[in-house]
Amino acid sequence: MTELFFTACGQNNFLGGDPAVKNFHSLRVKIAAVFCVCVIIPLLGVNLVVFKWYQQNLEESTVRVYDMVSDQIETNLDTYLTAVKRISLYPYYNNQIQEILYDISIHGDRSVMTRENNDIMNDFLFNMLIQDQEIQSVFITDLDGNVVYNKSNGGYYRDTDYFKSYIASMDEEFLIIPTHPQSYVNRTRKNVFSYVRVIKEVNTNTPIGYAILEMDSGLIMEMTEKNSDVSDAYIAVTLQDGSMLNGTIPEEQLEAFSEYFSETGKDDSEGSVIIDGNRYLLSVSAKSDNDLVTWIFQKEEVVMSGLNQMARLTTLILILVSAAVLAATVVASRQLTAPLVHLRDAMMQVKHGNFKAKVKEAGGRDEVGELTDCFNSMLDAIDDLITREYKLKLQERDANLQALQNQINPHFLYNTLESITMMAEINDDTDVAEMVTDLGKFMRFTLTTRDAMVRLSEELACVENYVQIQNVRYDHCISLSVDCPKKLADNRIVKLSIQPVVENAILHGTGGAGSGIHLRIRVREENSDMEILIADDGQGMDPETLAGVIKNLEQGEETERPGQSIGLKNVHQRIKLRYGEKYGLKITSKPGKGTEVRLLLPCSREESHA
Repeated sequence: MTELFFTACGQNNFLGGDPAVKNFHSLRVKIAAVFCVCVIIPLLGVNLVVFKWYQQNLEESTVRVYDMVSDQIETNLDTYLTAVKRISLYPYYNNQIQEILYDISIHGDRSVMTRENNDIMNDFLFNMLIQDQEIQSVFITDLDGNVVYNKSNGGYYRDTDYFKSYIASMDEEFLIIPTHPQSYVNRTRKNVFSYVRVIKEVNTNTPIGYAILEMDSGLIMEMTEKNSDVSDAYIAVTLQDGSMLNGTIPEEQLEAFSEYFSETGKDDSEGSVIIDGNRYLLSVSAKSDNDLVTWIFQKEEVVMSGLNQMARLTTLILILVSAAVLAATVVASRQLTAPLVHLRDAMMQVKHGNFKAKVKEAGGRDEVGELTDCFNSMLDAIDDLITREYKLKLQERDANLQALQNQINPHFLYNTLESITMMAEINDDTDVAEMVTDLGKFMRFTLTTRDAMVRLSEELACVENYVQIQNVRYDHCISLSVDCPKKLADNRIVKLSIQPVVENAILHGTGGAGSGIHLRIRVREENSDMEILIADDGQGMDPETLAGVIKNLEQGEETERPGQSIGLKNVHQRIKLRYGEKYGLKITSKPGKGTEVRLLLPCSREESHA
């Protein structure tokens, strides 16, 4: 019954087993896991959902603001450019200007550029210039784009062909030239964009020249800076081809955006796009009457920086609160599981053979307390069973060991006395005295030592005495070598467990007097066990004989059969009775090569019974 209890505990790993597995499956871990699943994870999930909701709303609201601002900028620019258009129409309403340009452009007659006419033209241009403070320069060109008259707020005119390429490609009555340096050289040298208007003869509607107005591009920035809602965003106003008028967007970035929209065919867009691996929130408006495009965009990470900081702070607070609650849960779980831990520890002690390990701290009147009481009652019953039955089995085992131990002494004594008798009859010399001396040492070891367990060094000394005795009998043809590490010499083994094996080797390994045999004893540690190898170079055994010897070792009868050695069987049974089925003798042999006997014993195992 006791063995059955141990087997059940071992198979089921009752509250024991691997520590990692045990801790993973503990109630404390399960309580914490339930808390995480039911409380912490939902809180984190809600936090994530709320964050995503705010993120989406922030994106949508940001894009709506971008749309409103871009529409407002376009409206303001269209209003301004409408006024510029009106100013550019002034040459249509001045007959003198019409006549001068007609003669220059149509007839190629530059003689009309008299001082009087020049004064008239300068006054006219000055009148156009003062209509708007943002107008920096005014130019009148012929049909080839050559400047014939010009006027500026200051500086010196710089001859340039800048306008000619744009004029040559004009197919509309007006044209906007993207931002470029002012045509007049002065201290400031502002960046300007130009408005070009075809001047036609009123009566015939024939083109006779061009009016070019240069406006300060800074006015666009003034319009954008008034919108504080998008002060952290990039803003730009471009032409349809992407040419910059003004804005805060780096030109290389604007170029990437222009390429993206030219490839996708999007004119008006809002929302978010991914360009060059970056996600942007943007608004692109191309509703202008003057073919302008307004760009407002910013990286999503910049727009979300404030929200992300708030999310991190909220998450940190949530984690700290969860950690505090979890700590409280762990403390509470310790109090709840403490009685179970005491019960588990007691069961672990019982598993290792301590049946006195009762649970002293009761678990109260709940289910755990009832379980504790039942466990203590079970230990009382098991302890009573051990007292009545298990100890009786120990006494029976010791009796069997003693009976087997007693078998070995007369067996050898008779052989030794026979040898002494034979030597006395054959030769009366000093060998008899030496043999009797060795016999005395051997008898003192075997008969006066009552302990069933001896040191390995003592057993090996007994074997050496025995071999010396046998050498006298066999004319000193037996040699013995022993290899035993010092750290194993004090290990305790079953008394007379090596000598019978040596006796068997001498008896069956030699071919008679004069036939030499060499015995080798080697001791080594294997894991937590000790292995003793006893080998000889004698006659050996054929497979059939070896099989019979091995079979005899495992038979339960204790009687000696003809031709079989009682010594090996005796040693094998004594070792198994004391240590268990894992231990004992193992024999290998080859005819003409010798025999090897392997003894497997526990290493330095403490014994509680003599």
